[in-house]
Formats: sequence, C-alpha cells, structure tokens
Amino acid sequence: MRAAVLAAIVLLAALPARKKVQIDPAVAKDPASVDKLKSHLYEQPPLDLAKLARAMLEEKGFVVPEQGDPLMLDSEWVNDKKGGGRTRYRIQVVAFSAARSRIELKRTHEDGLGGEAESGTDLDAEWALLTRAEPSAAAEIKEGAPKLPPPPRPSPTPVSKKSTPTPTPTPSPEDVETPAPTATPPPTPTPSPTRAKATPKPTAKKKKR
Repeated sequence: MRAAVLAAIVLLAALPARKKVQIDPAVAKDPASVDKLKSHLYEQPPLDLAKLARAMLEEKGFVVPEQGDPLMLDSEWVNDKKGGGRTRYRIQVVAFSAARSRIELKRTHEDGLGGEAESGTDLDAEWALLTRAEPSAAAEIKEGAPKLPPPPRPSPTPVSKKSTPTPTPTPSPEDVETPAPTATPPPTPTPSPTRAKATPKPTAKKKKR
C-alpha cells in the first residue's frame, strides 16, 4: 500500500497544476458535514499523509521547506494576487497508529495594512487533501450532506413594446347589409282644367205686324 501511495505522489508531481479545488457548497453549509471533514481519520500512514499534504500545498503555489519533524509542514509566505496581503499554511499530521492519522490545518493571513494576522481553518484546503488522499471518503461526506435547494431563477425583464393600433377589419361584400329598396309612391295626377261651357245667347223674338 505504501508503494502505491509513493507512486501516486510521483505521478502527481509530474502532472500540471490542478485547478483550484473548492469545498462542495452543500458540505460547507452543513455543520455536521464540516465536523466530519475536520475530524476525519485517514487510513494512511502518517509519513505518507504528510507527503500528500506537502504536494497539495505546492500545487497551491506554496514552498514548504524541509524541517526536523517530517510530520510538521510550515509553508513560506505567499503574497496575495490582489491587494497587499499574504498567506501561509501550517499542517500538523497527528499519528494514531502506523496506518492511521489525521491532520490539523491552519491558515494564517495578513492584510498588509498593519492589522493583526488572522489564523483559522481552510475548508477548501482540507477538502482538497481529502479528495486527493481518500476520494471515496469525500464522496461519502458529500452524499450525507443535505441537498441544497436549487437557486431561484431570475425573473425575466419585461420588454416594453410600442402599442400598435389595431387595424379595423374591412367588411366583405357578403357582410354588408344592402338596404331594401324604398317603394316610390306613384305620382299624383294633376287634374286638367275644365273648360267652361259656352252659355247660348238668348234669341230675340220677332214682332208680329
């Protein structure tokens, strides 16, 4: 088993730098899952786990000098990419037996503004080490974490449209009602003027002789 771990370390050292590993959001938001991550007991010999932890820090861009205690890893300071701060790591491998061990990881950060250095854990680094050393254990912790609800979908922004006047439909000839023809009354006959009859003149009577 130890030979397989050493072979894996040599292979990882020959590979290009990985992308930044971040803890699963569901694990980070579940206190019980975070406790499992921080108290995880590795099925790894202490020295092998220390070598894996060193390789993880070096992939993050940190230089880890050799010390008298091979189970204590103190990295040098690395300046932040943005701002004037800097960061360093300390990893202590705690041996429980010849084949079981756990880690105590501390991240120290200075803001570069003269403030006090802040020290604490780094869940991303611990998650990166667990997924490297024992991916099945990381998958088990992830599977046991409560599922996060899907993020809400953004509501679509209404697009204002110019109101278009509705065209008035043109009626078809069949739809147009033809008015019924109006009956024209017959013309009233104008009476002809009546000619007055000529009154006969009285006839004068002849006198008898």
